[in-house]
Amino acid sequence: METLKIISGNPGSGKTSLAGRLALEKTRGVHMVTDLFYRFLARRIDPSTPEAHNQNQTVIRAFARAASAFAEGGYDVYLDGIVGPWMLPVLASEVRGRGLEIDYVILRTDLETALARTEARAGQGSAAPEVVAKMHRQFSDLGPYEAHVLVTTSRSLDEVAAEYKRRLAAGALRLTLPGGGI
Repeated sequence: METLKIISGNPGSGKTSLAGRLALEKTRGVHMVTDLFYRFLARRIDPSTPEAHNQNQTVIRAFARAASAFAEGGYDVYLDGIVGPWMLPVLASEVRGRGLEIDYVILRTDLETALARTEARAGQGSAAPEVVAKMHRQFSDLGPYEAHVLVTTSRSLDEVAAEYKRRLAAGALRLTLPGGGI
């Protein structure tokens, strides 16, 4: 069965590094950066604001459909983005019925490390210190999704990749939404 692998977390947690590496290790790997889908919008609303709710749902549906198409074509898809648990019902509704599974990991680092890692991305809206701090708070208490957290603070990319692969092989990252199903 084909699987979408979602690598999520706050800005500066290591999503892009991990997803890029994992995709390169596969013969048919795809590293899909979900932030790119926001660039298609001519008049984008800041995605971190409540006013962006409808926009964000549309973007989620768009990248879920694109990722599904790659997975259905036999590619190993690594979705790299700020895909919080609050987005999963919309994303899952797009992949249901396509016979796809979802593996979900949330990378987490402390705020100091996240701010240091994003400091060089000054022109990127999601790297603004206030946005990084806000997103860090949103990913700090995830209830039933805490089991999907992989801490990246003070760990090398090799260590994070090895832990990700170990948990993936054990089935510990398979997504089951509360109430059943994906």
